[in-house]
Amino acid sequence: VTYLTDCGAPTLVVDRRNPLKADDVPKAVYGRIRRGLLSPPHVGKHIVFDGQLLHGTVPPVGGLAVGQRVTFLVNVWLNHRPSSCRRLPKS
Repeated sequence: VTYLTDCGAPTLVVDRRNPLKADDVPKAVYGRIRRGLLSPPHVGKHIVFDGQLLHGTVPPVGGLAVGQRVTFLVNVWLNHRPSSCRRLPKS
């Protein structure tokens, strides 16, 4: 994730892996989170992490975002592709 603005919600990455099979969700993601990274936006800041770790954005303190979060991100999938992803047509 590369931040292009200084505003918006931070990125949260935790030490739980997203399971490849839906049946594995309860045992894989429930329980105590021991480690995590909370990365607030800052222009030019770049973070890299294993994309199988659970991650996303969290609401800002107070629930009101000031400005719009803009990021550039690249996903690289080796031996895996999320089920809802489809290749774009060459045209």
